[in-house]
Amino acid sequence: MSPQHLGKHAQDKITGFKGIVTGEIAYITGCDQILIQPQGLDDNGKPFESRWFDISRCEIGDEILYEPLRQVEPGADRPGGPGDENPTDHVR
Repeated sequence: MSPQHLGKHAQDKITGFKGIVTGEIAYITGCDQILIQPQGLDDNGKPFESRWFDISRCEIGDEILYEPLRQVEPGADRPGGPGDENPTDHVR
């Protein structure tokens, strides 16, 4: 599964929890989920906590409100972290 809901508005049908999809995961069991980040800040000025929901119980908008910062093609992953030009330099 390639991410298809990132950046879209979503709402859990049961709880009414809503926000922007910031994560998406597929499990071998077929229970795919999305991570919903509510918009706004709490009384302490901190972002509200994100929550994972089964995709099947969410309403997901069609419009992408926020473009993902990076696009990852399946199989294009490389070892190392951000900025690692040669991730094996530390290996002897």
